[in-house]
Amino acid sequence: MDERSSLLDNQQQQNPDLLSPNLRPRHPNLIPTPCGPIKSWSELSVLVRLYFCFTLASLLALLGVTSSSIYKQHMNTDVSDEDNFTVSLIQLIGIWFCIYYISRGVLQENRQELVAFVLSVLGVMIRSVVNFSVVGSKGKQELLARFVCIVCLGVVHVFCTTLLIWRPNMMAFRVSGALESLQEQYFLLNLCFSMVTFDLQTQVHFILLLSQKAKKEQAEGFEKVCLFYWRGFRAS
Repeated sequence: MDERSSLLDNQQQQNPDLLSPNLRPRHPNLIPTPCGPIKSWSELSVLVRLYFCFTLASLLALLGVTSSSIYKQHMNTDVSDEDNFTVSLIQLIGIWFCIYYISRGVLQENRQELVAFVLSVLGVMIRSVVNFSVVGSKGKQELLARFVCIVCLGVVHVFCTTLLIWRPNMMAFRVSGALESLQEQYFLLNLCFSMVTFDLQTQVHFILLLSQKAKKEQAEGFEKVCLFYWRGFRAS
């Protein structure tokens, strides 16, 4: 009996395919990175590769359009242009975070990052719609190209990324093995990492808004002080 069991053990060691799927070793082809292991490019399906390249290309195009808007608004000195400059800067940061989210979401099969990507895209779309609706006719002409690109591409990204979220995900098993406790730890680690990144994005947006508000209040306060001294000088 002992000889038979030892023989079976030797056969299983020589041929890993005889092992149960839950007992097989982890996949060795994952690429280690500071943000966690990622899949190699060859492991992605053709459709996922096409969508990933399309997403990166469209986001880079939006970066170019937004950077052009920022440069034009920075050259002007109107108050409305300063407000649009702040919104455009927030949009630029949001697009950079979108690139980060979609990269981790696709290469790591990370659903939390894909959800964060969808939320970020929706945030960029909402800010673009609100900004386009409140600016004047001159501002609408300048922002029309960016507005159309963001809304049209945003709808496509939200739809396609939602399909990716519902795809089967084996990354937790490949990284953590068959134990459910380790898979839960991997899930919670990714969730915390995504929440921290999303919180960082939100805080950067608030800092930009508060700095713009403080700049306005400082300018108004300086004008009031100058007016006060001018009236005092005229009275004397």
